[in-house]
Amino acid sequence: MSTCSRLATVLDIRMLAGRVAEEDTPIDALREISGNDAFVEIGRRGLLRYLRNDQKGSLTGGSNRLQYVTPTPYTPEEASRWLALMWPWVLRRYVLVLDPRKIDRPIRGPRVISGGFGIEYISPKGFPAAAIANPGYDLEVT
Repeated sequence: MSTCSRLATVLDIRMLAGRVAEEDTPIDALREISGNDAFVEIGRRGLLRYLRNDQKGSLTGGSNRLQYVTPTPYTPEEASRWLALMWPWVLRRYVLVLDPRKIDRPIRGPRVISGGFGIEYISPKGFPAAAIANPGYDLEVT
């Protein structure tokens, strides 16, 4: 595994010290925070939603469905492994950068990713289009 991915994850876990729930914690048992609080908690950064090629452009209008996001950047080759994504053989070449301050619904987390190595936040009711920090396109990860 890449040293950079491990370092990025370790730094995020240290930044969130004492707040990261165990991987078997049910979503409903995770603490609920506002987008503003999540923004401050992750060092005033964005939350990342990685996409498969066939998902490119599919979330640019936002989503009302449950979404898993992370503050940690990964390469396309490592996102699936670190985030324990479905269809791990499919590279995640695109990412939406979400501004948590513009997510107008509760966010839950953070939690260690079950079966992975990273950390995640969950937006049970998705995110509005206004939360996309890179509107109109999906950022290609290289």
